Amino acid sequence: MSGYAEQYPTEEELKTIREWRLDSWKHVLDLLDYLKEIWWAAEWGFKVSGKRVLRLELHTGGWSGNESVVHELKNNVFWPMFWERSDRGGHYYFRIPKRAYNQKKSEELEYGRRNNQKGNQEKAVKGVPEKSCEKSEISKTKSKKGIMPTKARRK
Repeated sequence: MSGYAEQYPTEEELKTIREWRLDSWKHVLDLLDYLKEIWWAAEWGFKVSGKRVLRLELHTGGWSGNESVVHELKNNVFWPMFWERSDRGGHYYFRIPKRAYNQKKSEELEYGRRNNQKGNQEKAVKGVPEKSCEKSEISKTKSKKGIMPTKARRK
């Protein structure tokens, strides 16, 4: 068999998309590169624009191989994080803000991982740094009746 059948994504390629980790901005960019490599008719059906906020447009052209790729993206954390809308006819739009992966966030996640590995799970809960686990100023300050935070109290 030759032609279009050879251009369908393999089960291994689909599994790679499904299991792709998005721990850093580089991982997001690598995934986009990978998708473009296996996207059928990428010259018109795969568009990326923007700098601080990437805009990704996927147009399947009705081709089932591209629909399989989209299906696997739906099973990856990519979809709930970045999906913006879908239009009838196989058109998908994503908004990918670079600030979602700023260096500080990466450092905070790494801080939490190190603390969890050391067994210090009192303050570092699920990758959240110690400082984030402390009560906020709003929750520390109570109203006269002790029911509502001061800043949220109605006047």
